[in-house]
Amino acid sequence: MKTFRVIPIGILPVLLCALFLTCADAHGQGSILIQNIGPGYNATVQGPDGALIPAGNAYTVELWVGVWPDALTPVSEERRTFTAPGYFGVGSPQAIVPGFSPGSHPWCQVRIWNNQGGTITNYAQAISAGVPYYPSRIFQLGVGLGNPTVTPVVPAAFLSGLMGPNPLDQNPQLRLIRFTSDKELTVRSTTSSGSSSLQVLTSTNLSSPSNWTPWSVVTNAPAEYEFAVPIATNEPARFFRVLRVP
Repeated sequence: MKTFRVIPIGILPVLLCALFLTCADAHGQGSILIQNIGPGYNATVQGPDGALIPAGNAYTVELWVGVWPDALTPVSEERRTFTAPGYFGVGSPQAIVPGFSPGSHPWCQVRIWNNQGGTITNYAQAISAGVPYYPSRIFQLGVGLGNPTVTPVVPAAFLSGLMGPNPLDQNPQLRLIRFTSDKELTVRSTTSSGSSSLQVLTSTNLSSPSNWTPWSVVTNAPAEYEFAVPIATNEPARFFRVLRVP
């Protein structure tokens, strides 16, 4: 039976990790600090121009969590703003993560958008309106969620997988669209901005970085770009990655 895997670059733990997570039960729900600085990490946030996102309420920060990278939902009741240039949520209270028990390690992504004076109220609206929006890489929480209901209290987790100096994901994300009966695989590449040059690479073996083979270079690619790749009948698997190129 053939299998096809699409690899979002910058989310490489997806390649090798398939950890099953324990969801919330009768013992309560876990806690987390939604901020980009903590023990062992300092992930200041810059826009595409390289400047730190300014302090204030112009940008909304929202944490998305899930049991798997393709099944994220927002912790929409616990949004944050930038408390200092490049830093969000510092000094804010811990947040409860619905659906995940203390000690669990959900997959996480931080999504940031310019709320246009409060008129853009969610991430999907930001994308539709074409205002600046920035997703982080998807990562699995390195430290288990805290537990505020026991004594002594287990401290709230921090975003330990959100690495610096700029955790915003400027590389494309990939999704498998369809596999046709004539052995053609179609993949969609999505970026937060269009008109970029992209390099598509393929591999059938992930044991070494040198196994990635350039397949094509696309100039002036739109924000959503679909490419089709013919698949040999005897291929057990095919992996893809897409990179921005100068």
